[in-house]
Parts: sequence; structure tokens; C-alpha cells
Amino acid sequence: MSELDTANADSYQANLSAYVEELEALEGEIDALLEGLPAENRKLVTNHDSLGYFAKEYGFEVVGTVLPSASTNSDPSAGELAELIELMEAEGACAIFGETTASTDLAETVAGELSDCDTVQVLTIFTGSLGEGDASTYIGMFRSNVQTIVNGLQ
Repeated sequence: MSELDTANADSYQANLSAYVEELEALEGEIDALLEGLPAENRKLVTNHDSLGYFAKEYGFEVVGTVLPSASTNSDPSAGELAELIELMEAEGACAIFGETTASTDLAETVAGELSDCDTVQVLTIFTGSLGEGDASTYIGMFRSNVQTIVNGLQ
């Protein structure tokens, strides 16, 4: 942008610097939020395979997905859902993370079948869009997602 609009180059640089500072502050917040979450609790079950980048970056493992592919347009078989339930029980996973942009009906079905959990949570995070209020920006959305994940796994 600075090359195309040299008259405002200083403004672009100042905005970039300010945003980088915000991102660095966010990274510190995320590290602090995750610090209290033990490694054995960092197991994610998601609606579909959408958090691989997050898991890799922050030391989580995606142990299962409700939908058998990265697309929300596929439906799992009864056998695949039964396998997921068995896997969740074996892993001690009692939370499923769905997305605000996709139905959580199948996740609710899986949650209803888990017998080894005192409480099963189906929580929604933002993956395909921003939200409202605090989640209306990338930084707010990311902060909200991490807080939801930490709350669900503690």
C-alpha cells in the first residue's frame, strides 16, 4: 500500500506497527490462558477437521472429529459415530467444539451417548466467520476461541 499511496506511507507503517503490537499482546494472553491447562487435557474433539493449525501451534492433539472430513457437507456413518464415542471415552474427552457456522446436531447426538463423563459440553467457536461484540475482530475472535477451549477442557 505504501508503494501505491506514498503520501500515506507513514500512516500505513504506524498502523502496521500498532497491529503487530496488538498481535504480540494477544500471543502473551494466549500463552497465559494456556499455561494452566495441563498437557493431558489438551485433547480436542471438533465438528470437523478445522483446528489442526491451532493444535500444532499450541500443543494440542485433535483426537477426533464428528464429521469424517474437513468439509461440513459430509455425513458420518453410524459406525463412525460409534467409533468416535469409543475414542472419546478412551481419551476421557468430554467436550466437542463445533462452529458457529455449522450445525452441532451430530455433536449433540455424540454428546448424548457419552457415558463416562459427568458433564458433556458442546461448545461453539468461530472458524468460518467473525462474531459479534468481542469476537467481531480477528483478535477478539481468537481470544474468544481460546477462552472457550480452555473453559471446555479444564
